[in-house]
Amino acid sequence: MSILFFKKLAIRIKRLCMNPSEAFKSIEKDPDFLGPFSIILITIAFAILNQFILAQNIFFMIEEFNIKQVMHGFLLSNIQLLLAVQLIIVILMWLIIFAINYSVSRMLGGEAESYALFSASGYLYITQLLHFLSDTVALLIAIRSMPVLAIFMINSKVDDIAKSVGFGIWLSNYGMNLSFIREFTGWLFTLWGGLLNVYLMREVCYLDSKRAIVGGIIAYILITIAAIFVNQMFYG
Repeated sequence: MSILFFKKLAIRIKRLCMNPSEAFKSIEKDPDFLGPFSIILITIAFAILNQFILAQNIFFMIEEFNIKQVMHGFLLSNIQLLLAVQLIIVILMWLIIFAINYSVSRMLGGEAESYALFSASGYLYITQLLHFLSDTVALLIAIRSMPVLAIFMINSKVDDIAKSVGFGIWLSNYGMNLSFIREFTGWLFTLWGGLLNVYLMREVCYLDSKRAIVGGIIAYILITIAAIFVNQMFYG
């Protein structure tokens, strides 16, 4: 990857944020795979960084066979597993986003070229990238005022539900501002994602404005439902 590639990627990201119509016109004329894949990798990096920062205040106190040990909430050995799972999820979702947008646009009379639509579907991950970036910034600010969470376990095989309950209580009591910011940005980036999908339908699938709005909204609802099922499949 050259400096020219990163310059081109930066320009496309800027356009997606400030002028999505021009951005998708550019992507339709010059589609690529490496650009959206790079955005996906950066998104995964921020997602893992987010968990790592939050876990700095979490420790597991384990007592098993009269031996006490302390485990950090985030082990470096977990990074490979997290990376693999996240990569599988986002690539699977990329294929699903493409398939849904392709099917909906075709039903509405769209004429998108498959590779251009696949590339544009990957660029939709810009909303996830900026969402995780804003979450990370908010977390770095909020984590300083949040106390350490120590979870006491009688053995290392304690139920994950107990961990989730303890984490939920801790976050609701001491991370109220963080939860509010995450909820607000979640809605904000969801709306932005829907808007970008409308632009994709208009500029890449060649639908008129009315059909692009209808198709973009329908496709985005289906994508959101699919994302829920995919996350449930991997995380329960």
